[in-house]
Amino acid sequence: FAGIDHEVLKAEHDELLSEVGPFSRDELLVALVQLLQFVLFIIRPFAISPFITTEFGATLVNDATIACAPALLLFFIPSVVRPGQAVLTWPAVHEKFDFGLLLLI
Repeated sequence: FAGIDHEVLKAEHDELLSEVGPFSRDELLVALVQLLQFVLFIIRPFAISPFITTEFGATLVNDATIACAPALLLFFIPSVVRPGQAVLTWPAVHEKFDFGLLLLI
């Protein structure tokens, strides 16, 4: 790109990266759970739903199940950053999540 000093951008990038610091185990676990959720969304119609059905043919695992299960899983994975707590706690959800948005959906 003409007119952009790449050294300045690299210096700013390095400064921001040093402020953030390295990944913690908790952040890595959240990323892996999110990746698992994406994979489950993709493979559900082919690998999960055909095998988990009722005797009448209705599927028991749908998109809502795959959307909620990883969030619930984060409530049970122990945290390293906050020993004795889970990666996701109810006070954190209650403080940061906009429940009005949930009602809007």
